[in-house]
Amino acid sequence: NAKFLSHFKAAVISIEAAQNIAVVKTLISNANPVAATVDSLNYDEILGSVAGDDTLLIVTHNNNEAQNVVAKLNALL
Repeated sequence: NAKFLSHFKAAVISIEAAQNIAVVKTLISNANPVAATVDSLNYDEILGSVAGDDTLLIVTHNNNEAQNVVAKLNALL
């Protein structure tokens, strides 16, 4: 897990909430590995995630949970 978190720190550019979605911007071609790291955290707030090339969308139940996820992920940086 330490290896995943190390990559997470190196690859993530920004994390912010947009209503019930946490948006994670990454370096090019890094959204999928970052998504795998986030999925491995098993946060109860997360319903699911979708990764593109450099963006990860994390869907939560509501706006407050998205803010909580953003705070938790920012704490990992």
